This record gives sequence, structure tokens and C-alpha cells, in this order.
Amino acid sequence: MRDARRFRRQNQMHMLLRSSVVGLLAFSMTGGSSPQRHQVPAPSPHVGQELDLSHTSGWIENLGQWQTEAVLVSTSPGVLAWAEPWAIVLAQVSGGSKPAAPVRLVFEGARPGILPEGQDVLPGEYNYFQGNDPERWTAGVRSYRSVRYRDLYHGIDLVLHEFGGQLKYDVIVAPGADLSQFVVRCSGVDSLEVDAQGDLVLSTPLGALRQSVGSTWQVKSNGDREPLKARYRLLGSDRFGLEVPGRDPALSLVVDPELAWATYLGSTGTGTGDIAYAVDVESNGNVTVVGRGDSVNFPATEGTFQSPGAIFGDDAFVTRFDGRDGTLIYSSIIGGLGGERAYDVAVDSAGRATVVGWTNAIDFPTTPGAFDTTKEAPNSSAFVLRLSPNGDALEYSTFLEGTTNGATAFGVGVLDSGQALVGGEAYSSDFPTTPGAFQTSQSPLSSVAGFVVRLSPSGSSLEWSSFLGGVGVDRIFDLAVDESGQATVVGSTTSPAFPTTPGAYKTGFPTGGDAFVCRFSADGDSLVWSTLLGGTLVEDAFSVALGRAGSVVVGGITKSTDFPTTAGAFQGSLTPPLTSGDRDGFVAHVDASGSNLIFSTYLGGTGIEIVLGTAVDASGVVTVAGINLSSSFPTTPGAFAPIGAGSDEGFITRLDPKGTRLFYSTYIGGPSKDGANDIAVSAAGRVTMAGYSFLGGFPTTPGSFSPNYNGGQRDGVVASLDLLLQGVRLAHHSKRSCLGPIALNAIEMPVSGTASFGFYCSGAPPLANGWLITDGGNLDAVSVSPSGRLLLSMPKSAQVIPVIANQEGYVETPFSLAGCAAGSEFKCRMLFNNTAACGGLGTWSASNSLIITVQ
Repeated sequence: MRDARRFRRQNQMHMLLRSSVVGLLAFSMTGGSSPQRHQVPAPSPHVGQELDLSHTSGWIENLGQWQTEAVLVSTSPGVLAWAEPWAIVLAQVSGGSKPAAPVRLVFEGARPGILPEGQDVLPGEYNYFQGNDPERWTAGVRSYRSVRYRDLYHGIDLVLHEFGGQLKYDVIVAPGADLSQFVVRCSGVDSLEVDAQGDLVLSTPLGALRQSVGSTWQVKSNGDREPLKARYRLLGSDRFGLEVPGRDPALSLVVDPELAWATYLGSTGTGTGDIAYAVDVESNGNVTVVGRGDSVNFPATEGTFQSPGAIFGDDAFVTRFDGRDGTLIYSSIIGGLGGERAYDVAVDSAGRATVVGWTNAIDFPTTPGAFDTTKEAPNSSAFVLRLSPNGDALEYSTFLEGTTNGATAFGVGVLDSGQALVGGEAYSSDFPTTPGAFQTSQSPLSSVAGFVVRLSPSGSSLEWSSFLGGVGVDRIFDLAVDESGQATVVGSTTSPAFPTTPGAYKTGFPTGGDAFVCRFSADGDSLVWSTLLGGTLVEDAFSVALGRAGSVVVGGITKSTDFPTTAGAFQGSLTPPLTSGDRDGFVAHVDASGSNLIFSTYLGGTGIEIVLGTAVDASGVVTVAGINLSSSFPTTPGAFAPIGAGSDEGFITRLDPKGTRLFYSTYIGGPSKDGANDIAVSAAGRVTMAGYSFLGGFPTTPGSFSPNYNGGQRDGVVASLDLLLQGVRLAHHSKRSCLGPIALNAIEMPVSGTASFGFYCSGAPPLANGWLITDGGNLDAVSVSPSGRLLLSMPKSAQVIPVIANQEGYVETPFSLAGCAAGSEFKCRMLFNNTAACGGLGTWSASNSLIITVQ
């Protein structure tokens, strides 16, 4: 058995060195699901239709049940695909007929002895009892999510898998490897051609096999992306290869940017499985994830703090990744002789992770001098701990609890001065509070009360601590803290006397159960404002994010048909059919006074949806994530996965600042049950989600920390996406404004003839004048120096459109594609003349550049 630690080190080195070129296979028919032996009639061939493999059986190993050279076989109604030594084969089937003449893609000149191997075992086994000869019966046959040809050519691997409902191959090219080695000979085709869009079209008697090369760039040493264009090269009437003009073999080559990186994070545990509950992103892009691990072999790194006890129960974990490529930085296991959950994390400017959750272990690790080092509650107790920047030491660790019953901490925020603000729920009336705090006692009629605590920088004392609640059940599920030290908390209440403030948006009785949003003063002695949020039935608020001017974005779930929405909201009503179990997610943006809704919308399909993670950028663009149990969740064309693959899936959705439209919305998950528990968004707009996947099938990236499912019932998952629609690529980085990076993106997929296409930009200098510059050539000379000086050598063919940022630094401008042919390409960037209040007069700032390929 391969040594796991050595394998991870090798895997990480490979990630730092690898290059990749990606092609998409799209066959001229659609298919469906199931590994059953009966066959469904295929539809008539139609050139350009995509091969739908979203419900295939995976790649089934051939242990002799099929008398063929195939090593692994993938089936879907109407289509067979199989992997042979040195070849991929596709064939159409119709009704009960035998497969028609196949199309065979042969890897010419490949190294001898190469065999494809399955990767990422899928759940279940297949048994074949065919004929009356028991010697030919085959049982216990496994299937895999992908197929890998290792070292197919020197320095070149090929991975074959389903991705976003299409059959896809990744050609992974190591630095120094010669891409010209990769040559494919095609049999069963009438002709080969490269069309106007650069797609390779293989004409066959049954229709067209179309292969597209994804977006391509190489990453410079300073992190800038240098766009390149991979293209097919024809080598005669039946052979083709790939080439990337301008490629530097010493640099990493990245193709198809939709999923920047994605990895499993789990163990082989046989209990309830591993799960990532929360994520935070530092200013340098590093990603810290927390959750629970289900086994003693949950991945941990040498030299980090470890106190595992998973042989007796689940442990908390704290894991950090390099945000650029998902390389593991450290992973720490924390627990005792019981069970633990780490529910939230906040990373300070020094890189120290403050983590909160609960434990029922009496020997949970605490530190000398911490506020509470001895567990007294007979059940669960909340904990707060802070890890050193390298994850190698506990700087402090303390319990938070009462003595008769315990508590759970769900949310945490940290101040630059080192204090941690913690929110959660307490089950004991003697939970510690401080004199002068807003609410120092729990109602005797209340079984569960919210709490908010501010812990000293050393973790040794409570600077203030308060209950929050009335006479019912009150829970705080998330917390955010601003620079002044004010904590904003969200949750749910059933208390008739839940504390609200005069002038707040809703102050009446919480009928059925309402969500709430409350802001505490910095010293914890009062509520700045407090409002309920809900309709006549039940709501829960699970996540909160703060806008630049003090506004609050809240995400949760509602059962009410009269949940408050705003005029023009993206979804103004609960999605029918309105059954007793139907619930939708909601997203509400509350102004800084707590008295008005900037926008409020339902978000969901015909089943149940929950918004669990929220983020908002400097200009009010909102991104949310959660769990979806509906096949009709709203997605956007051109997103990562606009069609779901399983019964329960995660989702990631981005809304405009008015909450009236979706800029981007995608499912994220595999064929089983998956969920997105939290998101964090970098200043430049990259989204990282933390969640879980049952039984494998989650889309990971080749070379990531753990691309294969680890076994057990469930693994944690972490994925980063740039939320770029099909046909949109990033190029140059932004020259920051006073609000941070200026993020330019497309409002919809660029489709030929579309008059509604356009761009949005956030983070611009408020009220600044600027230009949108577009050109079909090179915009490298349209930039801003580090000192803010405008460097402008305007291409003669450039189109210049004046723009003005609003007071939030937001710009939206139309750009019609009515005269743009499919396959045409142009570059664009926004430049802004800084104002006296933002950047200084006479200086300039610039957005990132985009490359638009019209679809």
C-alpha cells in the first residue's frame, strides 16, 4: 500500500508543476441514466447536440463480463463509451440493436503497456450472471467516476470523466513535456475539420462529434494570468493534435476556468462521515475550513497541533489550503474522548484561526489561564479556541457553558485588537453573563436562549456577555462584527417578547416563529437595533454578512407565503406547488438602520431550499450558497452546472445589488446528496464553498489535494470558483481603488445576436467617471501604473464607452452583441479617474480585464 503521507507530498509537488489542456467531447445525441441492461431508443442525430452523461453508471470495470478489449465502459441510453489500451471508443445504440459502427480515437505513438485505470470508486457493485456457464459469471464489479491514462506519453496524462453533463478529457502536461507528442488518429469518421469557432468536428455516418478546447492561460510567477489560446491542429485526413502558441513550458497552463480547484476533505470513517461547516478566506487568498472528522485517519499534517480522539467519536478539524490551487498548508485535529463539531472560523490579519463549536468531551484540550478550563455541563459545551498562524499551537482554548446544561457556539468574528465575538445558544440559566450587559438573565420560561460573548484577546476573560431572547426558544445561528466592534447576529425566535427596537422593520409578535436580525453595541450594553423578519408561518435566518456602509445581508429559509419581498425582486413568491413541506430559501438585504429592506427575495424551486452562506462585496453584489432539494432551482445559462446531477445538491448564486436578477447561479454536487454549508468570497470575487458529499461523485479537479472520494458515508468538500459564465475569461488583475480590487464581470452568457448582454463592475471609486474599453486585439497597453498613472496606448480599433460609478462604486452598462458572430472574441476593461475622496485626483484605477468569446 502506498504511504499516504508521501503520496500527498508528491501530489502537492505535482500540482505546483503541472500544466493542462482540456477538450470537451459533445456527441450528436443525448442520453439518460441507469446502468440497467435494457436500452432506450436514442433520439435522431442532430449535429451539435451534447452527449448528456449526467446520469451514467460511471465507468464500469470489465472483469470478463464483456468479451471486448474495453477496460472500462460507460453506458447511457443511446450511447456507449469505453476505454481501451491506447484508445477511447464511442458508439450509438438504438432500441435493442447492437452498437453501430463506433468512432475510435486512438492515441498514436503512446507508450507501450499503458492501461486505463479507474479513479474514485462509486457506490454499489454490479453482478453479471449471463449464460449457463458459472465460470463466465462475474460478481462484485465496481464502477468509477473517471478514467486515467497515466504517462500516456512522456510527461502527459489523460483523464476521461463526466463534467457538467458532458464527456470530457483533460490532457495534463508536465513542464518540459512536448505537447506535440499528443496525436489522435480517428477511425469511423468521414472527415475532420476545424470550424469557425475553433471546434474540432468529426463527421460520422451518425452525425457529428464535436470537441471544444476550453479557456486557456498560463500563470506568471507574480500570479498574473497571461491568456493563451489552445487550438487543434489537423495532421491529415484522420489525425489531429493540440498546440498552444506562446506557451512557456516552465509555467503552469490552466484551461477552462469555471472550477478553479476542488477537493475532497475526509477519511475512511464508517460513522456519519466528514463534513466541512464553515470557511474563511484571508486577504492573501488562503482558505481555512473547519468541520468534523469521522475517523482517526482524517488527514493531518506533521508539526501542527493535534489532539485527536476520533476513535471514541467525531473530532473537530481546522484545515488551511493555498487559495491559488488548493495545496494543503496545514490540517489540525482537535478533540477529546467524545464528540466535537467546529461550526465557524474567523481568521485575523496575522493568519490566526479562531474557531467555535461544541464538545461533549471532558478532556477537550484547553490552555492554562483560559476563561474556563474545566468542563462542568453534563452534555455539550461550547468552545472557543485560537490556533497559531501555522496551526502548530493552541494560543488559547476555553469552554463556554453553564453548569446544569451546556451551550453551542455557531458564529464567530474577530477584531483587529484581538477580541473574539461569539454567538450561539445556551441551555442553562447560569450561562456566564457580565454586569451591565444588555440581558444578564434567561427567562425561566425559556429552554433555549441566544448568547453573545466578547472574549479578551488572551481568551482569559469575558469582556462582556449577554443573553438574547424572550420566553420561547431563541437561537443565534451566525454572527458578523464590524470595525467598531458592533456584533450583528441572526437566528430564529418563537418568543412573544423577543426584544426589538422602536422604528425597526418589524417589531410585532413573531407568528409561528420568525427570523431576527439584531445589532449589539460595541460594549454589549444595548441593542443598536433589533428587528424580526418573517411572514405568518416559520422562518430561520442561518447566515449574515455586512455591507460596506453597515447594511446586513441575511440568508435563511421560510415556509410563509407572505414573507416580505420588495418590488421587482427576483422571486416574489414561494414556488408552487404549495404543499405542507414546501419551503424556499430567502435573501434579504436590510439597511444600516434596521428599519428598511434594500431588497428581499425568495430563492428556490418546487422543493426545499436553504440559504446557509452569504457574502456581499463593497458595492452590494450578493453571493449566497446552500442546499437544494429541487430539480427546478433557478440557474443561469453558461454556469458551471445549470442542470443538477443528484437529488440533493449544493448551489451557489450571485444577485445584483437590487436583488432583481441573477448574475450567476449553479448547482454544485454529484449524483448523490451534496450540500454547500458556507461560502467566503475574496475581494476579487472568487467564491470558495465548504460542504459535504455523500458517497462520492463530487466534481473535483485533477491534482487537487484529495481528488478521490475517501470512503465512508460522507466526505467534506472544498471548491473555489470564479463565477465566470461560459465564454468569459479573466485576464489582467485589477489596479485597486480605495474599496479594494475592481471586479468586472458579464451580466449574462455572451450569445451572438443578444441585445441584453452587458457588464457589471463593483469596487470602483464611488461617483467616479470612467470608460469601458473593448477591442478585438491587445489591451495590454491600457493599464494603470502602481503609482496610479494612466498608461494608455489606445488601439485604433478600440471602442470606448463612458461609464459613471454610483455612490456604492457600482457600474452596470449594456453591450449589445447583435452584430457579433459566434466564435468572435474581444477583450475589455474598465478604467476610472479617481476622485479626491477615493484614490486622489489625478490618479487612476482599473478593473481586471475580460476576454469574451461570443457563443
